[in-house]
Amino acid sequence: MERKQRPESESRLILLYALVLLDSVSAEELAEFLSGISSINYFDVMLGLTDLEKAGQVVSRQHPLGTLYSITPEGQYALQSFRNLIPHSFRIQMEEAAVRLRKQFQHVHQSPAQVIPQKDGCDCIHLQLLEDKLTLLDLKMILEPDEHMTFIQERWNACALDIYQYIAGELTRGYDAALSASTLPETAQCIPGKYGDWILLLQDALPSPVFSIQLSLADASLCAYSAQRWPVTAEHIRQHTRKTLCSWTRSL
Repeated sequence: MERKQRPESESRLILLYALVLLDSVSAEELAEFLSGISSINYFDVMLGLTDLEKAGQVVSRQHPLGTLYSITPEGQYALQSFRNLIPHSFRIQMEEAAVRLRKQFQHVHQSPAQVIPQKDGCDCIHLQLLEDKLTLLDLKMILEPDEHMTFIQERWNACALDIYQYIAGELTRGYDAALSASTLPETAQCIPGKYGDWILLLQDALPSPVFSIQLSLADASLCAYSAQRWPVTAEHIRQHTRKTLCSWTRSL
């Protein structure tokens, strides 16, 4: 059955209601959500978001995955004022579809992953674990020439917490705040973060690393201690990361 073409005003309200149901999402995710239950496509979504942002009803922010959109108080007011223009039956459809997709989208936002082809033909996997404004973990690993990892986003969604906890645990093991800091290895750096944290930058070799980590830590002392442990833990961390990612299997 052909889907109903909706008036522009109703489509704009649908976009606002979708942002309420899904929270902060990309245009692609909005299109994925709405195309399953309506005739609204990606082109319609982009036009609508542009108009709503100009009207102050939607705000955008940058994210490792791209631009994410959220509803503003002005958008909330417009939606509350004219919500009944969205048919009740369609609002129910939206609410039911959002239950499944909201958690999926949020998971991807917290643990973005991508494969970056290199000039030499190898793939570099770039994995992140985010919490609000903090980047808890940013990891890059260059794969072997004949090695490829499929379903990298699903793979990382399933493995991110395990890998993060292992890395943080290995680097901070035995920490004592009373210990004095010594010279950092040349493959490690400690720099102050933007949000009161300290950023530990690690790589396995200079000048061309195949495995590198950025880790957010609580203070300068813990950061320095973790940097000093890097030479003795680097290979274990790399092997654990590779093994955990490779052992994941997709559920059918």
